[in-house]
Parts: sequence; structure tokens; C-alpha cells
Amino acid sequence: MMTLASAWAGQEIKEGPGEIVVPDEIVLRLKPGATLTGVLGSLNLTATLVASSTTMPIQVIRVPAPLRQTVSTILANHPEIEYVEPHRIRTSTDLTPNDTSFTAQWWLAST
Repeated sequence: MMTLASAWAGQEIKEGPGEIVVPDEIVLRLKPGATLTGVLGSLNLTATLVASSTTMPIQVIRVPAPLRQTVSTILANHPEIEYVEPHRIRTSTDLTPNDTSFTAQWWLAST
């Protein structure tokens, strides 16, 4: 049976196999009107704010690495949290396509 609190809680997006994450950081999005101080205070959690978006209610917080998954789950169950996820590190490789006609594709010149 689903409780009222979990019905309004956020989503926890877990790390996938092989993903590289910052071991002691969590990315979270607050629901409109919520504050990070209010959420952490209501849960009696301590975290350090690492970064905050000026255009969206997204925060990056630092917690003790061994507690990251536990804190993530606790935050995801809070009604003022939209989602919680690990702070992923994304990489890209600069590869030249193996298409022999690549240089003839003028619309791809900027890639």
C-alpha cells in the first residue's frame, strides 16, 4: 500500500552499471517553493552546497561518500523533492567518422 508521503515524493534516479559518478555528491531538483535548507532541516540532514543553478531549482550537494546512497533515498522520499540522482561525470571522444564520403557532406562541415 502506498502512503500519502510516498505518493507526493520525488523520483530517485540511480546510477547505471559502469557510470562514473562523484562519490560524495548528489544532484537534486526541488519542487516550486521548496528550499534546500528547509528540506535538509526537516530531515535532520547535514550537507554542503556545492553548486546551485540560477535558472532552475537544481542543487548539487556533498555528503559523506559512504552515506550517498542512503541520503539519496531519504531525499527522494521527501515531498518537496522532484528528483535525486548521483552527480555523473560524462565524457566524450572526438572521433572522425569512418564514412568515406564525410567530407562531401557539406551540411556536416561544422561537426
